[in-house]
Amino acid sequence: MTLSRRDLIVGVGAGAPAVAAVPSLAHAAVRRVGIAPEARQSIGVIGTIEQDGVHLTGFGWLTQVRGLGAHDLFTDPAHRGAATARLRWHAEVTVSSIDVLPSLFYGTGDGRLRIFYAPAGGAQPDQPDSFATGRLVASYGCLFRNIQIVIAPDHAVTEIIGELSQRTARRFVVRGHHRQLGRKGLLARLDASGPAIRTEPTIPRSTRYVAGGITVPH
Repeated sequence: MTLSRRDLIVGVGAGAPAVAAVPSLAHAAVRRVGIAPEARQSIGVIGTIEQDGVHLTGFGWLTQVRGLGAHDLFTDPAHRGAATARLRWHAEVTVSSIDVLPSLFYGTGDGRLRIFYAPAGGAQPDQPDSFATGRLVASYGCLFRNIQIVIAPDHAVTEIIGELSQRTARRFVVRGHHRQLGRKGLLARLDASGPAIRTEPTIPRSTRYVAGGITVPH
């Protein structure tokens, strides 16, 4: 086994006579979360997507994570929301194509999705950038498909399907316990839906409110 300089420093600092055991203990202390069996939800999400032309910005929080409890996810589980959520998501997407039929829009785009951990919560619904604060714990490259069914002038029902490829998985500490969300290289699927309101028709601009979840397909 090859030891790095950091392993030696950690071993000496802990007063451990067998420094070779330190890396194994460190890995054993970290528990992966957000991974579930096939056809079971790994992560629940809720949030807002703001459209400005071909650019979309999404932000919200995680409602459920396999392996974490309500007190891990929220500073106050009795008042769930942006302000109390410890795990928040932030996404940036560029639309690459749109196909149209009567009362139906089908768009595709790609971008990135990031998940941040903030022990004290504190995100603000009217400040999208506040959802991208704290410790970055996971990031994904994404391909999105969006189906919008128009139900009234400037109103639609939106469905989002995302193909996610996890690029990073960084450890974080939740209430004294070391956790890791997913793993690098993990392939997952996002499904979310909700109402959409067009606020400006020519650019166009719209606001979508969505909820759904991430699963790990076979």
